[in-house]
Amino acid sequence: MHKTIKTEHPRQVFYNTECCIVVPVEGVFVQYDKITNSMFKFDRRVRYAAVLDSTGALIAGGMRRGIPSLEPNSEDLRLIANLTIQLNTDKTWDRYFGKTQFTFIKREKVNIMTFYLGDKLLFVSTEPDFTLQQAQELRNTIVTTYSQT
Repeated sequence: MHKTIKTEHPRQVFYNTECCIVVPVEGVFVQYDKITNSMFKFDRRVRYAAVLDSTGALIAGGMRRGIPSLEPNSEDLRLIANLTIQLNTDKTWDRYFGKTQFTFIKREKVNIMTFYLGDKLLFVSTEPDFTLQQAQELRNTIVTTYSQT
C-alpha cells in the first residue's frame, strides 16, 4: 500500500506517492522515475541513477537491477552525506566561478557524476570505462531535457 502525501507548490497542488514522485518543471509535471529510467536507457554502463533533494534524501531511482553495489549498505548514508556536504560547500564558489555544470569523479572501480536539476541533484555512477565525453553527453541529454530554467 502506498501512502499519498499532499504537497503545496506556489502555483499548484500536487500529490506524490512513495513509488513515483511527480513535480512541476517548467509548468509541466515530470516524473523523477522517468528521468532515472532515461539515464539507465542512455547507456548499459550506468550502474546507479538517483534524484536526491538538497539534504541527500532519495527521491527516485537507485541501483540498476541485477548490478550489486560496490559499497556495503551500511555505508550508504555516509556516502550520500559526504556528497551532499561537498556539493553544498561548492555552491559558495558559484558567485566567482559560475554554477557547477556537473562533477565527474573517476575512480578505479567506478565513476561518480552529479548533475543539477533545478534544486535537485542527479547522482549517477557508471562503470569505469564510461568516459568524460559520455558524461557530458549524458548531462546534455538528461539535464537539458528536464532542467528548470
